Amino acid sequence: MTASTPALPVLNLATLIAVAFKKTMPAAADGASFESRYELAAVDATSIDRYAEHLGFIHGALPVTWYYLPVQRAHLATLLAQPVSFRLAGIIHTENEIVEHARPQLGRPLLLATQVRVEPPTASGAIYCTLRTDGEQDGTPVFTCTSRYLVKRGQRSGAHAPREPIALDGPELANWELTPASGRRYAAVSSDWNPIHLSGWTARLMGLPAPIIHGMHSVGKACAELERASGQRVTRIAARFLALVPLGVHASLHADLDSGTWTIAANGRCAVAGTFGSRVVPAH
Repeated sequence: MTASTPALPVLNLATLIAVAFKKTMPAAADGASFESRYELAAVDATSIDRYAEHLGFIHGALPVTWYYLPVQRAHLATLLAQPVSFRLAGIIHTENEIVEHARPQLGRPLLLATQVRVEPPTASGAIYCTLRTDGEQDGTPVFTCTSRYLVKRGQRSGAHAPREPIALDGPELANWELTPASGRRYAAVSSDWNPIHLSGWTARLMGLPAPIIHGMHSVGKACAELERASGQRVTRIAARFLALVPLGVHASLHADLDSGTWTIAANGRCAVAGTFGSRVVPAH
């Protein structure tokens, strides 16, 4: 790490305002890319403990999904600092994967290097953006987080066939209730105060009929329950977000521990599908 690396910006009200009013620029060429580097002042044990307790991890755990908290800050800071051809307030998180390479030292700084690639339009005109963030500490790779976002919707086709429903993986391992306050409670832990997660009126302000839970809340909850069921620490978890999960419903986790696949059902359909893995990673 160097003294010239800027500090990782926090997520706060000013960030939300900046995202809401970020101006779009003329479209970049297909495959356009840019990158950033930020430094998290310290891997904070208090933040990790609050996150782990909220989602049901065992005491003293370092959840692999916790890395997304600083990663999200790096993503927003990177996109706010660059001219982009899409509205940041309207992007949709569609996929995410986090892989841990080594356990970091608590209380020490963490460097986050992010690469952004705007993908060429699909046949329908939809545009996706992929962000890869590599976290390292004193030159040692700690984790890689890859996120994919839909940044521009494509044109609907009248001949579009209905999507085949995705089957749930294995037996039910756990279930939980999402109360009207679940979004606000997770926001207090993650600092993700996106209005679509907070209340009915804030969600409607953003064009949704009702508030929804954070996608990474679902992934974090699944990770905690997978660790509990398998008796092993999860060091890689991937997810595809297939449907919105509104507040006020029950969600259930289904998994095949042998094949390393999992799904979350809510509102009578598969809302999230993913894979996971466990291995012993060295301590940095």
